[in-house]
Amino acid sequence: MIHKLDVRDYDMTDVRKPMVEFRKYVLDNGLKVILARNNKIPSVVINTTYKVGSKDEMPEVTGLAHLLEHLLFEETANTSSGEFDTLLQSRGGESNAYTSNDITNYFMLLPSNQLEFGLWLDSDRMAGFGVTSESLEVQKKVIHEEKLLYCDNAPYGSVDEISSKLLFPDCAYKWPVIGDVENLMQLSLGEVEKFYSKYYSPSNAILTITGDIDYSTVPELVNKYYGTINSNGAIHRTEFGTLRQTLTLSETVPDNVNLPSDFIFYLVPEKNTREYIVGNLLSFILSYGESSLLYKELVYKGDLVSDIDLTYHALEKAGTMSLALSGYADKPIEKAVEKFDNIIGNISAGYFENSLIDKAKNQVMTMYCNRNITLISTADQLANYEFYFNDPEKINTSIYDYLSVSKNELTMFAKKFLRPDNRIRLSYIPKNKK
Repeated sequence: MIHKLDVRDYDMTDVRKPMVEFRKYVLDNGLKVILARNNKIPSVVINTTYKVGSKDEMPEVTGLAHLLEHLLFEETANTSSGEFDTLLQSRGGESNAYTSNDITNYFMLLPSNQLEFGLWLDSDRMAGFGVTSESLEVQKKVIHEEKLLYCDNAPYGSVDEISSKLLFPDCAYKWPVIGDVENLMQLSLGEVEKFYSKYYSPSNAILTITGDIDYSTVPELVNKYYGTINSNGAIHRTEFGTLRQTLTLSETVPDNVNLPSDFIFYLVPEKNTREYIVGNLLSFILSYGESSLLYKELVYKGDLVSDIDLTYHALEKAGTMSLALSGYADKPIEKAVEKFDNIIGNISAGYFENSLIDKAKNQVMTMYCNRNITLISTADQLANYEFYFNDPEKINTSIYDYLSVSKNELTMFAKKFLRPDNRIRLSYIPKNKK
């Protein structure tokens, strides 16, 4: 007889050994430092996460966090425009950055013998404001083109902006990360520097270094380049606002698209909650891969839509669970929505197989192990666990949160949050459709 293996058969003894070894400490100026040694390859990653995102902006001036990321990605106090990358690449390194609603992140990958050079280059972002008026005007135009490409002229490119306004009308998540570009074009260099001075402080940052490092020497280098940077101390943050308790909104959006698509968003709990773990596991059950419950029922069996995706997007103050349904030109998408609602109703009533839970936990475990393979991913995870949970050890223990989720918790989550009076629905149709 063939034995079917599932997560309940695992010997967790080996899994419980920490996959990521790290050390955490705080400099006198408030900079949080996390070091994680992995000497399998002679490379290092320097990751600096600033606790500033689009939610820290003022409603009348949005997009500043993203604009500043563009500016500091290639220019610092001691490097001119474009020189940052040239210097980095000359030492065999590469870099990237991103901005979210909550954070701004910069990271670089270098040969381990260039660690000190990388620390000098990275710390220069924090040490002082060196952006010129010329660079500001260039990056304004770059962001304007970015909005045209990815939002204004892209199919379904307005989903993020419209959904944010409807989901979060009374709080600082109501505008997209890219912000109001027309307003952004009018910003002065002084306004940008003021925003930088407030948030780009050691006490508002997390420095994570992973890779081929020596725990006995790296702290000295970190202190050399970051320890003398003055801190702003406590930051008076923008008032976040309040979240809606219930919402039932539907909008039809004529757009330059060939096929109709529906986007449904639910308000769900923020990242640092047990309910986030439960809801995220439920998203695996419903929509992870082509063998998922929704894909089988709505695409394979029902042929109601051509594609489907459901994701849990968790932030510091709130979360969304979003469903994307890609329809057919000759089939009403309403039938797919009805089928989806029936499936959620069955989940809420507990009418689903335990095997779906076991499969989702296996998928989470596989993803958990894969994420710890690269130095870049490890550094990013450590920084995120520190920011959202104040606990980088979660990189080694969060898997057990998922493995402990019960069927009853999944049922209660669906019943509590995936309600018709807790969602908005955007129906995109071709502009020429009558």
